[in-house]
Amino acid sequence: MAASAVTLAAERHPLHLPFAQAMRALGPFEPVPHLAVACSGGADSMACLLLAQQWAHAQGGRVTALTVDHRLRAESTSEAQQVAAWCAARGIAHQTLTPSHAPAGNNLQEAARQWRYDALADWCRAQQVLHCLIAHHAEDQAETQQLAAARGTTEDGPAGMSALRLYRGVRFLRPLLAHPKAALTDFLQHESQAWVDDPSNRNPRFARARLRQHAPQPVDHAARDARIARERALAEAAAACVRLHPLGHGWLDLASWGALPEALATQLLADLLTSIGGQIHRPRAAHTYRLADALRSPAHTPQRHTLHHCLIVRSNGTALIAREPARVAPPMLLHGRGNTAWDGRFRLHYALPAGITLQLRALGADGKHALRARGVAWAATLPASAPSLWHLDACLFVPHMEESPAMLQSARLKVGFAPAKPLAARSFW
Repeated sequence: MAASAVTLAAERHPLHLPFAQAMRALGPFEPVPHLAVACSGGADSMACLLLAQQWAHAQGGRVTALTVDHRLRAESTSEAQQVAAWCAARGIAHQTLTPSHAPAGNNLQEAARQWRYDALADWCRAQQVLHCLIAHHAEDQAETQQLAAARGTTEDGPAGMSALRLYRGVRFLRPLLAHPKAALTDFLQHESQAWVDDPSNRNPRFARARLRQHAPQPVDHAARDARIARERALAEAAAACVRLHPLGHGWLDLASWGALPEALATQLLADLLTSIGGQIHRPRAAHTYRLADALRSPAHTPQRHTLHHCLIVRSNGTALIAREPARVAPPMLLHGRGNTAWDGRFRLHYALPAGITLQLRALGADGKHALRARGVAWAATLPASAPSLWHLDACLFVPHMEESPAMLQSARLKVGFAPAKPLAARSFW
């Protein structure tokens, strides 16, 4: 048996060890991990899938390959079927996801990227899978940094992609960022595994394809280190200046916030608006600086501002930041059992008694009035955008604030604030 083990170790590709080290650094993982792996069938994602399968198997876990078929190319469906066949041959679970498409505007690749991440996150949440692996490699990282430099984006742009991204309650991991594509294709040849080539990767219409026509540039590690330092400072500033409420709003202490360096204070304000507003990207810098100037200026009466789907109310040395009521999602009906999202910011887990249907909606002025009429003192302190549960035309209760009435004592209901971009999430690295 010892000789067999030695033979097996000798047959392992050199990429296994650094992949395992990257996964260890990206943990922790559950005792028996179930990983999702985004797999288009290209060399990068096929290598990531096979490495992840072997790593998970060693942990007593498993993987599921997820192929997102946008159906934007004639070949995409047959490619997804080919990936399914390769997975079946290796005993790997596979799912093809076909997301619906909103208008894409002028940037089809960026829109497709957003659809892809949304589809992956939806599947992972539905299946209670916490980690999804993405196969970006060293050349992808260098291209991202070059594109950011060409566009003149924010300070964070030149740092490129992080090895870990928290999005809609899923941890997207990039364990291959340190490895060139040649190492991945060499691994696939070692494994006798074929792959497909996406012709859009060579289409000069797209900026990344044009970059690939030139020699790859080295990754800018200095930009990465600078971003790590900035995000650590932002996390410390958020802990000192911000108080978040589980209903999706928060307070900014203006005295401690105003004492921060201007660039740090403005970036913290932008991150707070992004998180509470349920957005992915920060507001435009010029708009954020304008709001920051208004919050720093002397004021003797309450001030109200709107930016990035948020309502900002300044009063008595604090700024209340809440979702703008007009931007809240339409009401959602709840019945039976479910695990879903609402307003792009909340996760719901519920099990209701048979025959009971509840409505999840913004509290609104009418809900605040109804609660005050029942003698609920804290109703006046809540923003109108706070989530609330209604039965017929009656506001029953507000999660985290009031116990459910007797008719729902047998119900189980959990509403958690889970924005697409959490405030002061784990630092870039």
